[in-house]
Amino acid sequence: MLETQLPSVSVITGPSSVGKRMIAAHCAIVHKVSRVDFTEVKRLTVDEAYRVKRFMNMQPNNNFKFALIDLDNASEAAIQDLLKTVEEPVDYAKFSFISSQKVPDTLRTRAENYSVGLLKPVELKTILLSKGLSDKDAEKVSHLGRVQPALEVYKDIASYTTAISVLSAVEEGDYVLFLQAFKGVDEKAANLIILALQESAAQRWALFNSKSLGAFGNKNVAMNVLNTWSSVSSARPQIAVKVSLESIMKG
Repeated sequence: MLETQLPSVSVITGPSSVGKRMIAAHCAIVHKVSRVDFTEVKRLTVDEAYRVKRFMNMQPNNNFKFALIDLDNASEAAIQDLLKTVEEPVDYAKFSFISSQKVPDTLRTRAENYSVGLLKPVELKTILLSKGLSDKDAEKVSHLGRVQPALEVYKDIASYTTAISVLSAVEEGDYVLFLQAFKGVDEKAANLIILALQESAAQRWALFNSKSLGAFGNKNVAMNVLNTWSSVSSARPQIAVKVSLESIMKG
């Protein structure tokens, strides 16, 4: 839709790091928006809203002026300040707002609205390959659903593999093995485990099979980790993981 027709105002929503910015930027390219007619706002403030209004008041070099605006962490005052420009745009003005949060009705009702879900493995793999990952490494993290988590795991894929291997070993139910296993779960490995469980929960537990998550393939155990982590604000990932490993040992 966005490739064939560019609305005056579009709003693209969805989880963070699923390619909302990439979609908006791609639409600008498809509709031949020149570089000088394109502006991006990564955090909308009153000053940035004023800059966008001035930008839109200048005639375009080509057909359109295009503003890509991230609404996450935008101030209410800035949104209100920009509304008049959005409500009464000049013919060549095109606005594309992206957000991973709830969009104010005052803006949403004035726009064409689009929703983006978690990326399919083949979609994420294509993006990761474009960012320079090898085919083998991109394949390993292509089920994570979002670009940034996949890149974060890729940065330390050795720790990720170690963490999952350690958890698989815990399934043996050997207390001595448990003590040894927990020593292998450092803060970095624990962070990666929690990231994997968060992504798996976001995808209704279809992300990893039980073999991939080892002992955490059990949804109840996985929720124990996430609940411990979210309910104790001062908890470190390592604490949450330890609580869950102990619950495994206790049955």
